[in-house]
Amino acid sequence: MSEYQVLLLEDDRMTVERVLQALTGEYRFLHATNAEEARTLVESHAIDLAVLDIHLPGDCDGIEFLRWLKERDPSIVCLMTTAEESLRSVRDCVRLGAAGYLRKPYRIDEVRLQLTLASELRAKTTEREVQEEILRHVSSRPGRIIGSSLAMTKILDQVAELASFPDTSVLITGPTGSGKEVIARAIHREIARNGRRPFIAVNCAAIPATLIESELFGYERGAFTGANQRKIGCLEMAHGGDLFLDEIGELSLEVQVKLLRVLQEREFCRLGGTKLVHSRFRLISATNQNLEQLIAKGTFRRDLFWRLHVYPIVLPALRDRREDIPLLVKEFLGELVVRHGKQVRSAAPELLERFKNMPWEGNVRELRSVIEFLFIKARGSTLCPEDLPVADQVGSHPRSLGEEGPAMIEHLWEEARQRGLSTVLQDLERDIVAQELSRTSLRNEAASNLKIKPNTFCDKLRKLGLR
Repeated sequence: MSEYQVLLLEDDRMTVERVLQALTGEYRFLHATNAEEARTLVESHAIDLAVLDIHLPGDCDGIEFLRWLKERDPSIVCLMTTAEESLRSVRDCVRLGAAGYLRKPYRIDEVRLQLTLASELRAKTTEREVQEEILRHVSSRPGRIIGSSLAMTKILDQVAELASFPDTSVLITGPTGSGKEVIARAIHREIARNGRRPFIAVNCAAIPATLIESELFGYERGAFTGANQRKIGCLEMAHGGDLFLDEIGELSLEVQVKLLRVLQEREFCRLGGTKLVHSRFRLISATNQNLEQLIAKGTFRRDLFWRLHVYPIVLPALRDRREDIPLLVKEFLGELVVRHGKQVRSAAPELLERFKNMPWEGNVRELRSVIEFLFIKARGSTLCPEDLPVADQVGSHPRSLGEEGPAMIEHLWEEARQRGLSTVLQDLERDIVAQELSRTSLRNEAASNLKIKPNTFCDKLRKLGLR
């Protein structure tokens, strides 16, 4: 049986019986005898094809109904029928978007042929809708991996390895701003080199919980108030390609259940629909949260976790690959020169040294923002450290407990468990000393203010890399 649903608008009972008896096993039919009944069916069902009698009882004939139907949903393929051959009527129907014409009395083989042709046209229309949605949805942001550190070399090897496994699910974890989407796009590019392959990106945290389901699954016209036409969802758009779900830990348990079923069955229904949509894609997920902790709290499903965690990639924080900072600065600076035309070609060595000693809580995203700020401030061809705002000179830790004390302690505790207590304390000490140095250029005065002996202070500067 065809997956398409056909609206048969016909007031002749014998004609309806002949068509339904012959073709019900091939198509799913909805029958109406007048325009009012037909409107009710259109508003409550997903219609793909329509067979419309031109001459109908009541105030609205088939031509007027065709006009209304096409204005409501241009994707419905319509065939017109009549017992009277009128060139003007046929011309009016074609002008309004009818795809074919049947003359009564019906020959069933002719009806079957016309419905087959209409189905092929409907399939092309659906494919065009998907491509248009993809073009509206896909971002053109770059996705080149920058870095020569041991950690990033390992990541590059993993990306290359995945090129031979186009359906394997990937879970990318790492702190905020570390470049998870860049890695996802790199995975996509490795396998998309030899042909077209869509990449659909969704930030689950940026879409309200009440809307994420319709964004992923799409919906049929009339599925809910305001659903005036069919919408193709991201799961459908990703068919034959890659679906990137960023911040997947933000999905509700209800949506997690439905996503798990899609990954198992490779099929789903749009919201408000009954027709199964088949879609095969690689799912690339990303999160900065610990999903196993979420599982323990009961906010993330363990069975979904194992579906996602087929091939894990763990991204390091920028502070754990400081040797990549000069390469990243060069890359970001090059992008800004191309975009704005301002001839700023390099960063001062003192600035790069300062960068290596900053905590970079915002990781690569923070570095990019700082480079853009310095690019705007630059008065010559070089980025200079004196243009750094104070907050970026000294890092981003809270400077005192105050009202934020409990939150800061919680943050430092989490950091200590992940990176080690000594590393966190050293970063915090570096920030405090750098803050003092930003207030006074006299080392003896800075040492006195911090209640440290001058010789000890000099040793500390050397240890913290602030000399």
